[in-house]
Amino acid sequence: MKKLLALCLSLILCLGSVVTATAAEYGPYTLDDGYGGIAQFDAAYLTTETVMFRDPEYGGVDPEEITVLNLKPGSSVKISGWFGANNYLLVDGAYDMGASWKEFSSGPVENMFGGQPYLFLIWVNDQEVYFKMGEKTVAPTPAKPAAPAFSDVAANAYYATAVKWAVEKGITAGTSPTTFSPDNTCTTAQILTFLWRANGSPEPSIQNPFTDVKESDYFYKAAVWAYEKGMVDGSFFGGNTPCTRSATVTYLWILSGKPFAATKVDFSDIPANADYAEAVVWAVEDGITAGTSATTFGPDATCTRGQIATFLYRDLAK
Repeated sequence: MKKLLALCLSLILCLGSVVTATAAEYGPYTLDDGYGGIAQFDAAYLTTETVMFRDPEYGGVDPEEITVLNLKPGSSVKISGWFGANNYLLVDGAYDMGASWKEFSSGPVENMFGGQPYLFLIWVNDQEVYFKMGEKTVAPTPAKPAAPAFSDVAANAYYATAVKWAVEKGITAGTSPTTFSPDNTCTTAQILTFLWRANGSPEPSIQNPFTDVKESDYFYKAAVWAYEKGMVDGSFFGGNTPCTRSATVTYLWILSGKPFAATKVDFSDIPANADYAEAVVWAVEDGITAGTSATTFGPDATCTRGQIATFLYRDLAK
């Protein structure tokens, strides 16, 4: 591989002696090619590293100890005159020699690499020195705040896991910093807002069709989105209307693409021709809910916040 480098232009590195350094020793460095081409890096440091190179003569991979000038991400380079170097691209864990001499221009060091894992070779009085962009310093991901511990949500409540999930996902929040009010009745505006948030809070693409919904209402976008999805219709939204069990399973069924239910209605209070009959059967088949008794579903029973969080969790957290 060294034979292939004999055609490279001889460059002079004005750095003094080569030393091993740490990332804390970033500092300005200047590379001078001896022909009027100068590159001034505002943040770099030297290391001695063992790197795998692929030898083009026989295709094998050899480790080599090399001197590397690491350029700090986010720093810049100022080029005067003409400046260039041989390039090597990391492929399958080893560096392959590039096909051409690469020229550089002033600007952020990231522009020199173009997102590629390059090593660039220069010569220092018959010694090889490579330069590359150093490892990016990745800021630690902030810890996601834990869901609040609500005083009215017992750890063994059937809805405890669902409430925690819904709050962590930003689908809903507590009614105060310390309470969730799981037994409060859930309104139509609330459940459709929960579903809108669970689906990424999309922007509506149609005009507001409702006479009782203002743009300042917290559920404005959710209501228009629900209309677009065919979950509600008409010109009256009725956001404060208590949400029923039949309405809830219908919303979920529509959002799931109206899947076919394999069984038939087996509840005495669900007429076979009810517009929500298939949604009820699907919800029971899918384990989202069950009947209020062995023979009844309770389609007109209103839902609490704890129940709605549970239905959404069983349907969407799978």
